[in-house]
Amino acid sequence: MRGVFGLHHVVVGNIAIAALFSGSAGAQSLRVDPIRVPVNADGHTAELVGAVVRLDDGALHPLAIVNHGSPRDPADRPKMTPYGMWFQASALARRGWSVAMFLRRGYGKSGGDWAESYGPCDKPDYISAGRAAAHDIEAVATYMEKQSYVLAGSWISVGVSAGAFATVALTADSPKTLAAAIAFAPGRGSTAPDKLCGDQELARAFARFGETSRTPLLWVNASNDHFFGPKLVDEWVARFSSQGGKVTHVAVGLYGQDGHDLLSAGGEKIWAPIIDHFLETQGLKLRSEPAAATRPAVAPPSTLDDEGKKAFGAYLDAAPNKAFAVGPGSRYGWASARATAAQARADAMAFCAGNGAASKCRVLNANDLNDQ
Repeated sequence: MRGVFGLHHVVVGNIAIAALFSGSAGAQSLRVDPIRVPVNADGHTAELVGAVVRLDDGALHPLAIVNHGSPRDPADRPKMTPYGMWFQASALARRGWSVAMFLRRGYGKSGGDWAESYGPCDKPDYISAGRAAAHDIEAVATYMEKQSYVLAGSWISVGVSAGAFATVALTADSPKTLAAAIAFAPGRGSTAPDKLCGDQELARAFARFGETSRTPLLWVNASNDHFFGPKLVDEWVARFSSQGGKVTHVAVGLYGQDGHDLLSAGGEKIWAPIIDHFLETQGLKLRSEPAAATRPAVAPPSTLDDEGKKAFGAYLDAAPNKAFAVGPGSRYGWASARATAAQARADAMAFCAGNGAASKCRVLNANDLNDQ
C-alpha cells in the first residue's frame, strides 16, 4: 500500500513504546493505556488488570473485548499478563475498535479467587464455570462503555478456548448492548492432547446456553484442534443451535501442529477474513480496510548474526512489555508480554546469560526504544 509513514510513541503505564504505522493520507497510530476494572462477586470486590489498544485519532470507537484461554497447568495462571492477547487486540484496533484485553479473576495479577473451576473431572460443572467467566467480561464492558473514548451502545466479545467458552456463556444472558460474539475453539476441560473431562457435560452446557442465546455468534475451529476435536465440536454446535442459538459455524482445515492455536499471529491470514466477513454481515465492519502497520524503525544491534537479526525482528513484532539484551559476541536474549518493563528487562538479561553463564549482558532495547 502506498502512503505516508510516521514514527510515534505510545505509552504503557510509564513506558514509551515506539511504533511505525503506514497507510493512506489518513494514516493513524495506535495507543495503549493500562486499565484496572472493579468486579463484584459473592459480596466482594476484586480488581482486574488489563490494557486498552485503540487508534490514536481523537475519535470515539466502539468496544471490543478480547478474552484469553486458561492453561492446562494451574501453575501457569499466575504468570499470565493481559498482553498475551496483544496481537489479536492490535488487529481489532486497526479495524476501528477500542479493544480491552484483560485478565479474569485468578489469572496473573488480577484480584480475587479463581472463579472458573468446574470441579472434579468425573462430574464437571461447566455451566457455572462459564457463567463466572462471563460475569467478568460483562463487568469490563460496563466499565469500558463509561470511558470517554468509547462509542457506547454496541460492543463485541471475542474469545479463544476458555475465553471463547465464556463468550458463548455471555450470549446466554446477553447484556443489551452486546451486538455480536466471536468464539475460536470454545470449550473447557482439556487435560492433555485429545483428552477431555466430560465431553457430554460440555455438550449439555452448550445446549443450555443455546436455550437463551440469541446474540449472533461466530464459532470457528480447526480440524486438527487437539483440545476439542472436530467430531465433538460438530455435536456441540448442533446442540447449541438446536435450542435456538444463533450461530455461524466455520470449520477450517489443518493449522500448525495444533489447530487450537489458530487465533494467533501465524494464523491471521486464515482468521482475519473470517472475522471481517462475519462483522460485515452483522453491519459491524468499521473500516473498508484495517489501518496498516509495519515494524518500528529500530535497527538491529550490530553485534547480531543472521539468526540474531531474525530474532530481533520477532522482538519488534512482539507484545509489550518487552526487552532485548545483548552480550559478548553474538549472544542475545529477549522477553515479551511481561507484566512490567522491569520484569521484561530481568527476563531478557537471564535469557541472554543462559543457564547462569557469567556473560556480560546488557539491555539494549526496551519497548522498542534503544537504551542510551
